[in-house]
Amino acid sequence: MPIHLPSLVQNIQTHFPNFRLKFKNEVWWMRLLCFLIGFLNKDFATKYCTTLGSTIYAPSPEYLQGPGRVAPVTALLHETVHLYDMKRLGKIPFEVLYLA
Repeated sequence: MPIHLPSLVQNIQTHFPNFRLKFKNEVWWMRLLCFLIGFLNKDFATKYCTTLGSTIYAPSPEYLQGPGRVAPVTALLHETVHLYDMKRLGKIPFEVLYLA
């Protein structure tokens, strides 16, 4: 069964009102970060979601869309756990633990 991405995003926003989904390939500074991190991890720009604050950055819209895209949607749900952890622990303690 295909995942309806807008419904998933809306559901996440119900629990985390400040949540935003953005795409690494559409944000200039994230593209720069992908370029810089690309020397250490060539897949960072294309295969990883990243949570910063209440925003989850997926590689691109195509990464999450289409039939059979269960693994990327699972990654999005995993990143949502980070939003929960930040809410539970507080922003600063979470960020310190997340970076460690």
